[in-house]
Amino acid sequence: HGDVFVNFMDYTDDVCMQMFTTGQVERMDATLDGPRAVIIGQQPTPEPEPEPEPGPGPEPEPEPEPTPQPVVALSDVLFYDRAEGAADLYTFDEEGSPSLLHHFDSWRTTWDGIGAGNLTGTNTSEFFFYDRETGETELYAVDSQSTFSLISGHESQPNWDSVVVGTLRGDQAFALFYSRTHGTAELHRLDANGNLVLIREYDDWRTTWDCLVAGNLTGGNKPDILFYDKAAGEAELYSVDASGTLSFERRFTDLGTNWDLLVTGNLTGSPTGHKVLLYDRRAGDAVLQSLSGDGTLSVVRRYTGWRTSWDIVVAGNLSSGSERVRATLVHRLLRRLASPAE
Repeated sequence: HGDVFVNFMDYTDDVCMQMFTTGQVERMDATLDGPRAVIIGQQPTPEPEPEPEPGPGPEPEPEPEPTPQPVVALSDVLFYDRAEGAADLYTFDEEGSPSLLHHFDSWRTTWDGIGAGNLTGTNTSEFFFYDRETGETELYAVDSQSTFSLISGHESQPNWDSVVVGTLRGDQAFALFYSRTHGTAELHRLDANGNLVLIREYDDWRTTWDCLVAGNLTGGNKPDILFYDKAAGEAELYSVDASGTLSFERRFTDLGTNWDLLVTGNLTGSPTGHKVLLYDRRAGDAVLQSLSGDGTLSVVRRYTGWRTSWDIVVAGNLSSGSERVRATLVHRLLRRLASPAE
């Protein structure tokens, strides 16, 4: 009879609720772009100032400019299942609770390395994919609606065990290729077309690194690379400058020997710094940890019952703030419906 009983704002606590109307979505977007922009780490869009009316007397003193608030670069997390050729994109709220943003399917089932960042210097998000067997690489742009568009594809050297991408000082994108078998690595610069230009070669590296991940864990103007040794249960953090020189920052011990993948990023929107997400593929367990200024890792949240088929997990800024807020609201509403006692 025209009753929108499936609307989340129907105010009826039942299992039918599953959507917002187009007008409600537009109103949320307008609110998040305006008076509530601080929720997603942005400044409100200023309204045009009215023209002063003519009249006698001195001009009024201008009001002081408001002090700008720091913008938090919130990261989403992409989980890739190679066997299914599918991926899920999640956002985390301030409590570390994940909410699904998008599901992707019909992807290639041969990607061995995926990296995210602003890789072309255009202030957009890009994804870099690597196929170990063929050496193929593909670079994709991602818009605010999480739509992937191919920028370019190239041939590179095959058989690298790990690929890490990030941004050096001066917005210069890089790709680090690491061979665990030979203890060698190569640092390449990525141009706007996704071409790889060799910057530096490395040898005599440890052959026990299981996971490499880029981030900015030290809060400086240089990117960091975290190296994790699963057998030893330890990790080492290095900063890297524009010439490819790696500088040791700190070592983490007693991380545990069960983690298959590590992810770094500002996953919860906290202005205090990045988080480290550790994932145990065999058990389907994960833990979110916060890094303090003195290098201490402290547990924010633990997770159980995750899928055991994720092959690659990577963080990147892949969606708009309004999408994140909507996903979080839906998640909280569904969780509340599932827990009547709450």
